[in-house]
Amino acid sequence: MVVTEKKLLDNFIEYLLNHGYPTESIALEYKLDNLRRVDLAVIDSITNVPLMLFEFKQYKTDSAFKQGGCTLKNFKMSLKNIDVPMYLVIFSDEEPFFELFEVNSYTGAIIGKIESFKSLDFEYQRIARLSEKAKKAEKDKRTAIDTFSVVSWVLAAIFILLIIVNKFTEIELSATDLTLIGAAVGLILIPFSSKIKFFGIEFERYTKAKEE
Repeated sequence: MVVTEKKLLDNFIEYLLNHGYPTESIALEYKLDNLRRVDLAVIDSITNVPLMLFEFKQYKTDSAFKQGGCTLKNFKMSLKNIDVPMYLVIFSDEEPFFELFEVNSYTGAIIGKIESFKSLDFEYQRIARLSEKAKKAEKDKRTAIDTFSVVSWVLAAIFILLIIVNKFTEIELSATDLTLIGAAVGLILIPFSSKIKFFGIEFERYTKAKEE
């Protein structure tokens, strides 16, 4: 039986839809960045976070495994610190007319054939991926807050030093000087406050999505 990758893709999508995957969670030719697109991604439609990535091959050959694994490994570069399960989908003569192989996203090696598709449960994968994203956002937020605290203390120490210098030495700071110093301090602190606010919004959006 001759099958095209398009037919294989259609069969796989039909399988996902019949097993509870929302239509809006299935993204074809999903754009990971300006250079890379994956054949099919299962995403969280609220946050647009990829939950699983799939590449398709017509025949189960060594070449297909090698090429598919290499392609999926390259996708890891676009995902930064997010770990997303990756799979190679290959045509089979037996129902459900495809075989699924998990791929190591770091090496491109085939981990093994998926015998039970229970691990592909949509809600399970959604919660797992969003939980990882929320933990990373919280970690980044704490790092930003710690850095913000250090910078604030350093700037406070500099201000105290300037006051002492202005009061006990012949060096005098004019109102214009103090205004410029204050503006400089504001410019230094704005990126930190914006970053902390950004991470806060991101974490709240995850919480809302999980509750829904």
